[in-house]
Amino acid sequence: MDYLPLFIDLKQRPVLVVGGGKVATRKITQLQRARAQVLVNVVDAPADGSCIFPAIIARSPLVVAFSSGGQSPALTRIIREKLEQLLPASLGMMTRIAGLYRSQVKTRLPELEVQRRFWQRLFNGRFARLVESGQEQLAQAELQRELARSAEQQQSEADKTRR
Repeated sequence: MDYLPLFIDLKQRPVLVVGGGKVATRKITQLQRARAQVLVNVVDAPADGSCIFPAIIARSPLVVAFSSGGQSPALTRIIREKLEQLLPASLGMMTRIAGLYRSQVKTRLPELEVQRRFWQRLFNGRFARLVESGQEQLAQAELQRELARSAEQQQSEADKTRR
């Protein structure tokens, strides 16, 4: 790996963009979305800098980033366009809901593998379909039902082990 994918909190921080044209304009737009304070733009010579911008797919707060290491921005753009079609806009809401319940899930399902199976069932099941259809309250109710069921199942298995 030639570059480390990096997520930086740039809110109200000064940022210098070296380069120009449409590429720089896209980078500046991304920086402004991150609430950075942008100064100058010149970005069309990756070899002259110490970092590069990855292709970004934002389903806030979920962010997917990938890069060709500056070798083929055109290929990266094509891949981004294809991935954007595959990643529904509802992933942002799904991520926010999961964040609301994360600590509760960790408390009620203390085993890491049980947590993984819980989230996998949720993200591939009815919960995901409800979020995708914009039914946030029903999705949260589904999450709560699944959590109660998983916690009961884990307790039942723990009781059998103790016998």
